[in-house]
Amino acid sequence: TDGSVRSAEQRATASIRLLGVRGSIKGIVDTLEAMDPDFDAFGVATPSAGTFYVGDNTNSILRKVRTSQSASFASSQVSSFVGDGFSGTLSGVGTNARLTHVKKLALSPDGLHLLVTQSHSDDGGALRLIRTSNANVSDAFLFGSGTRGMQDGYNTGAQFNDPMGVSFFPTNGDKAVICDTGNHAIRLLDWRVRCRPGIEYFNNAVTSLRNISIDTLPCLECPQHSTAVVGATALEQCLCLPGFASGSGNTCEACTP
Repeated sequence: TDGSVRSAEQRATASIRLLGVRGSIKGIVDTLEAMDPDFDAFGVATPSAGTFYVGDNTNSILRKVRTSQSASFASSQVSSFVGDGFSGTLSGVGTNARLTHVKKLALSPDGLHLLVTQSHSDDGGALRLIRTSNANVSDAFLFGSGTRGMQDGYNTGAQFNDPMGVSFFPTNGDKAVICDTGNHAIRLLDWRVRCRPGIEYFNNAVTSLRNISIDTLPCLECPQHSTAVVGATALEQCLCLPGFASGSGNTCEACTP
């Protein structure tokens, strides 16, 4: 429950202050795990000195840890950044969103996004892209259906089999590689393909490196007599032109006089 999550954070924070942990992030994480049996750290990402994120696998929470340190004493504040302590796939902001057993995480080169792998023994896993500025978790940036498999595709049309390690390209926060452990494969995510504004829209593509070049991901055309809003990522965001109205099958049909 939310109460138990808060209690765990308070115990972890108090434990770090009590022990006066100094030095490495590993020392802090080791202390968290030793003093709080519910805390199970998997991935760690460090955006700046004094702040880092930890994937709490057991509680399905992405934790944020802020540290301060002097010559003789160190203290840290542990908080829930994303997740409410329940396993699930739910969009939202901060603790109103849900993750499923966080595995590994990576921070984009510009520090604006965290990419998180999540999976459990009864599903195939997925990727979640999270904005660091406001802890926003959107369904538009959910990659993987949750069904175990090996399928390239867009958003939830893709399938994984226990994705684990993940890393952004060093100079490009639009692309990342994923270690798809159960499929013994390296997968590519390109989540921000650029298309012609007003004519085409794009989707978030998960591909296998052996199948497609990272520079040839497709832009998809809107239906005839329609246009796309800038940055549209789904067919439903294509808008019919004046004089036309939405018809069956995502088409635009001439208005009746």
